[in-house]
Amino acid sequence: IKFVRKFRLKARVFSLGIGSHVSRLLVQGLARSGRGTAEFVDGDSDQAVFEAVERQMNVAVTPALDDLQITWEGSNSVDITQAPYVTPPLLINKRFLMYFFLENKSPPTRVKVTARNYMSNFTIEYNINGEDDAIVLPASTTSDIIHKMAARAIIQDLEEDASKLSFDQIELNENKVTGVEEAIVRFGLKYQIASSQTSFIAVDNDNWSQTHAELEIVEDDYNYSNDGYNY
Repeated sequence: IKFVRKFRLKARVFSLGIGSHVSRLLVQGLARSGRGTAEFVDGDSDQAVFEAVERQMNVAVTPALDDLQITWEGSNSVDITQAPYVTPPLLINKRFLMYFFLENKSPPTRVKVTARNYMSNFTIEYNINGEDDAIVLPASTTSDIIHKMAARAIIQDLEEDASKLSFDQIELNENKVTGVEEAIVRFGLKYQIASSQTSFIAVDNDNWSQTHAELEIVEDDYNYSNDGYNY
């Protein structure tokens, strides 16, 4: 995924996963880093593969809108966290979701969305009135699905070195990006998101009973150092 991202400005990558055991995270990650789309085919049907490739070809030959810019007015833009941090191209028949965390309680009065096509230099602009056209939800750590989806998108950026934190340190020619694991833990714990650095155990507080179990220790004289494995 990181290797594909190096060439994202020179080419677009469209990935295809075939079979029921394919890694969906890998296939989707390659497409996301390569500014393309991902398709999945269950089994090895030639017709299904052909149809998936045909859908991707239709997207590939259709002009895309790049350089998506979202400008906030009336709110402190320094306190806004965007995910995904690197905006993908807007492709035909493909939906796109972008999340923003606003630390400032005052909602924006206006949001301007702009994008353009590099081939034709065509530019599109869309203005959103913050009071009439947008619904601003209050931040909360309870079961708010939108906030959890936004946190998952931020964690995904952090895990793939595509976050603002990573890019800021790369621009400073830092040899190693630091603070990523801490940021993942912070968002994961706050919004209860399982990730590469966080995991959770579900406990039923209304229907449980206390049990006691004794741990039985069994001595084993087998020499594990001679079986070809390292322990």
